[in-house]
Order: sequence, then C-alpha cells, then structure tokens
Amino acid sequence: MAEPSARRKALAEREVEKEREWNAPELQALQEAYREGRLSLVLGAGVSKACGVPMWEELTRSLLRSSLAGLYDAVGPEEAPLHVRDIEATLKERVRPMIVRYVKAKLGDRFLDEVRKALYQRPPRLSGTVREILAMERLCAILTLNFDDLLETFAQRLGVAGRYRSIFEAPIQIPRCRIPIYHTHGFLPADPSLRRSTSLIFSEDDYHDRLHQPYHWTDHVFIDLLARTTCLFIGTSGEDPNLRRLIDLARKLAVPNRHFILLKPPAPLPGDSREAIRYSASRRAVWDAFEHLGLAVLWIHAYPRDIPAILRRIRLTPPS
Repeated sequence: MAEPSARRKALAEREVEKEREWNAPELQALQEAYREGRLSLVLGAGVSKACGVPMWEELTRSLLRSSLAGLYDAVGPEEAPLHVRDIEATLKERVRPMIVRYVKAKLGDRFLDEVRKALYQRPPRLSGTVREILAMERLCAILTLNFDDLLETFAQRLGVAGRYRSIFEAPIQIPRCRIPIYHTHGFLPADPSLRRSTSLIFSEDDYHDRLHQPYHWTDHVFIDLLARTTCLFIGTSGEDPNLRRLIDLARKLAVPNRHFILLKPPAPLPGDSREAIRYSASRRAVWDAFEHLGLAVLWIHAYPRDIPAILRRIRLTPPS
C-alpha cells in the first residue's frame, strides 16, 4: 500500500533539509573564496543549455543533416528524406562517438560555418545562471568548456563587457583588472566577422589530438586555476575523463585546494521508506566518489532555481 501523501512529502522534505545542512559549510567556504578574489568558475554544457543553445544530440543532428544535403541530387527529393533518416539512425546506433568525425569529413571547409549556423539557430535567452555569473565582480577567472559566445554577448547587453577578456588561443595576455574567460574547447562567436578559433574540441579525434599535446596551453591554464584558486563546477556532470585527469594532476603538483561541484542527487526524491534508503545510499555513493576526486558536492534539485540562488548567496553574503 502506498504511503499517505503527507508522509511522502515529509520524507522528501527531510532529505532536502539534510542536503541544505550539508551545503551550508560548503557555501561558507565558497563565500570566503569569492570575497578574497580567489574563486573561479568552471562552466559546462548545462550553462549553455539553460540559454537555449542546442546540446550535443541536437547539434550533431543538425550538422549530420547538413552534411547529407547532397543526397537530393543523388537520389531525388522523394527518396532523399528516407536515406537521411536511415543513415542518421544507423550512425546513432552503431558509431555514435564518430558522428562528428563523419560530419567533419563530409562538410570539409564548411564545418565551422555549419557549426555556427546550428549553434545559433535560435536566439539565446539570458538565463538566471548567466545573469548571476555576470554579476560576480570578484571572480578570479571563468573557464568554460563551451565554444559559444553567450557570456560575451550577454555581458555586452548588460553593459559589463569591459570587465572581461576572452581567451581562446596562445599566447595568453590578460590585461589588469579584467576577468579572463578561458574557452578551452575553442571559441565560435555568432558574428562571423569576429575572431574565432581555427578549430574546436568537438569530435572524437579532436579529443585524441588534445591528449597527445601534453603541454597545450589549456592544460596549463586549468591546472593553474585548480592549484591556485577555489573552483566551482557548474553545468557539468564531472564525468569528462580529461577534466578528472587534470584535477588529479593538479593535486600531485600542489597542495590541493578544495573544489566544489553542483549536482542533482542521482535518484528522485523518495516517496516511501524503501525509496528513502535507496536515495540516501545512492547519494552517499556519489558524494564519496567525488570526495575522492577532490570535489565537494553541493546538492541541488531545480537548475533554473537553485543554481542562481547559490551564486547569489555567494556574491551577496557580507564579510563576517
């Protein structure tokens, strides 16, 4: 028999309250780091997703269809959609990690232009998270794993563009009193007249090439931030093997700082006693796994609500 709704609600609220208590000391550490100017943000795809930018699945689907556009000439307009659908289904099922490699080969010199077209197919919206990030005047740095220009675009619209300097290639030059925005996977602004990266870290072979360049400037930047500042990871699952490699390397090179990651619990909030046991166990397992990596977890439940609220608390808390 299902437990009464009041009981179910109480179970869920009890777990959320536990998480608030666990988050409290972590928030204090982040507030202190921000006040002292030693807080850096590491931004993943979730930050761009909240602004309406297409994620990997949608982006690769658009690029794949662009790369197959010539089928109309080969088989005619009636048969071509069937060919596109079947090729897309086959690639997704059999060689999913190689789709972007396939697309790059098909598009050739048009690849970056087609990525730009797919990336900005809809006007981006200013999310609460990006708004709060751009209100944080005392950040040491922002490192983004995204190659879109959302931070720069909205900084311009909010009148704070002069606070930042975008960096996406070596040699690195950071003017004083500027917050660097490091685009470690490349930079592809919506305006084609602006400077951009000559390549992106997007496909499987791009990642392989990067791993064979142990002294790439992006590794140096990331390791420096991990060793010298407190990093807060936002919009990333923390599952990127290269990210974990650099965290491990930084811990071997310097006395490790404590870093933080915002995550949802790995299971839905419990509705009965058995679910509460599973919820607690799975949450503890994730906590332990990231603790061994050197990342403290701050638990959140609703990205649009909780992430901006946490950033606001970090930014607005007065000195003790």
